[in-house]
Amino acid sequence: MSNNNDDNNNNNNNNNNSSNGVSSSTTNNNIMSNNSNSNNNNSNVLKLKSIPPAADDWNRNAPSPFEDMLLTVVCGNSNYHWALHLGVTHKFVPSLFWNTPHSDEDEENYQKEDPCDLLMAHIPPQAHTLILGNKVNLGCSVSQQVNNVAAAAAKRKHSVLSIYVVSSNPDAERKLLFMFRHVPVRIYKLRNTDFFSSDQGLYETMGVDRTAVLYGAKITFGCPVLTMDGGTAMTYAALDKNGRILGGGISPGIKVRLQSLHEHTGALPNIDHKDFQRAIETAMNNKQPLPTFAKETTVAMMTTACSEIACQLRNIIQQFLVETVDTESDKEQKDIYVVITGGDGDLFRLLLQQDAAHIIETEPKLQSLPEHVKIVYSKNFAHYGIGDLLYRKCTERPVNPYEELRSKMMGLRVAVRSRTGKNGISIGTVICVDSDPPTIEDPSALSSYTFLIRHDTTAKQQMLSLREFYDGLVLYDVVGEDEGKEDLDRDGLEQRKVSSKSVQEIMLDKSLALRNRKLELETYIAKGELPQFLGCYTEEEREAKRPKMASRVVIENPKRYIGMRVAKEFAVEDPNNKGKLTEAIFFGTVEYITDEAKLWYFVRYDDGDCEEYELKDIEHGLKLYDTNKEDDLKLTQEARGEVSNHMDVDHGRGGEQKIEIDSDTREATNEPSSCCNESSTMINL
Repeated sequence: MSNNNDDNNNNNNNNNNSSNGVSSSTTNNNIMSNNSNSNNNNSNVLKLKSIPPAADDWNRNAPSPFEDMLLTVVCGNSNYHWALHLGVTHKFVPSLFWNTPHSDEDEENYQKEDPCDLLMAHIPPQAHTLILGNKVNLGCSVSQQVNNVAAAAAKRKHSVLSIYVVSSNPDAERKLLFMFRHVPVRIYKLRNTDFFSSDQGLYETMGVDRTAVLYGAKITFGCPVLTMDGGTAMTYAALDKNGRILGGGISPGIKVRLQSLHEHTGALPNIDHKDFQRAIETAMNNKQPLPTFAKETTVAMMTTACSEIACQLRNIIQQFLVETVDTESDKEQKDIYVVITGGDGDLFRLLLQQDAAHIIETEPKLQSLPEHVKIVYSKNFAHYGIGDLLYRKCTERPVNPYEELRSKMMGLRVAVRSRTGKNGISIGTVICVDSDPPTIEDPSALSSYTFLIRHDTTAKQQMLSLREFYDGLVLYDVVGEDEGKEDLDRDGLEQRKVSSKSVQEIMLDKSLALRNRKLELETYIAKGELPQFLGCYTEEEREAKRPKMASRVVIENPKRYIGMRVAKEFAVEDPNNKGKLTEAIFFGTVEYITDEAKLWYFVRYDDGDCEEYELKDIEHGLKLYDTNKEDDLKLTQEARGEVSNHMDVDHGRGGEQKIEIDSDTREATNEPSSCCNESSTMINL
């Protein structure tokens, strides 16, 4: 059937998609699109949306079993703590960790930067290729950056990158959204209730970062377990032997203790944290502890802060043992773990040694911790906890037999018509696939599939229907890539071509409509006219195809046709002879005038396809309808006898109107109308 689309419908789809979550996850999948012009980042400061909670729908938002990697980010008070996790076959175990500061610039300043440049500053070389491609350079054009990102996505088994965030810092979250705006991602925020329930002792205000660390310690060492975090704030929390949360505490960390003395007094210095760390290293190396009775102001501040922390840590551990160890039942003392994490966590570990690692002078006759108390230090327990949670959610989600098909569709290359593209064609990559839930009548839900693609040259996004997606795959097979394009990843593209053929075969097996479309397209492929049939013309070619103005006549009340039923013949697959064509009548309704100057009408067929009619097409469609209206299933038997499509019927769409049009009817072409070009379905990034 006709190649044209309903641009109003597409606009509605885009509005719905861009308002849900962050994407471009743009749809309920939350893939990122923040309605802005990606080529004009410096001109407008965007008000970015917040990150949606994964818990809103874990069945949908859990990682896919086909993902080969994902990212987790813990937003601390001063730093982003990143981890790259292996795929589901490795149970999403984190394999690469790094930290980057996020408090070095305010929101207005960082939004003046290019998102890819900003993201590059936060991604280590080991992760560059996986996330951004291996040829991303600072200062290169936005389109080149997007092409590199698309190439990197095409190499992944699951092209859309999932990111899970632990944060109580809205500013840091907005910066994350900004950085990933050109990368096909779906991004979610975790809650404290994802890790523990109220039945397990969780209280409402317990920080999600603390629950993530506690959960990570639990799955690693069992219960009971005590966690201590040496960050901007010093925090601790504990689980009893039954896995219930005992509670915890919060106090200033080392840096805050020293900084607060400077800010709230008139003469005390502001000790840089690096200077503090050097003083600690010197004391340890020389085995000369910081004196309790110091004779320098900076030393006096440092030794007191360290002594307070050391005393506090030991007291917390002793209280934890009292709460969790039953000497009557625990005759054989098993190991109990104290898990220390955070930027200053290693200092905490050293202060808990018998001699405090010669950092400070310890109290006389200080008793060491019991032998069964094991001190373990790692900065990354939160990421291990998140990885285990995501693996559990992934394995608990209902198995969808068609998820693998959607996964194969991700990252495929398509070619679509474009006024501004080379030869009227634009190449893009599928970054999101969405569909309605399966039904008994349509277990694959294939007919409801929609596809979000990102164009290479403009970084814009476009929503495609199932048939438009199929057309795009076939057209791409015909035209291929621009051979003059720089940095063409041929290996990755070859992999996607193989996957594209597999996807097309599956789609054709499940859809009679697509099999009919295949037969229709093959005719034009054989003639070498597929791009022309699909309306791939440049603006100059469009103008050249339009006939010159001729003498004009007056048409009275052109809106009289609106609401009328029309019919048209199309070639379809013969149900009794698979692979062979036969003619079938399709019915539709005239909905509105798309061009009053040339008198073009918009017709929507009952199966959802759309087409523009010229006046002569309307007249032919009315006659064919009158001949075949008995087969119009949309009308009841009674209505069929009453319906009239005669030319003298006024359907009430406005009063009398006269429009002058060309008296010479234009030659019929397969060119889609200009109102249905790709700009009507674009989402600017």
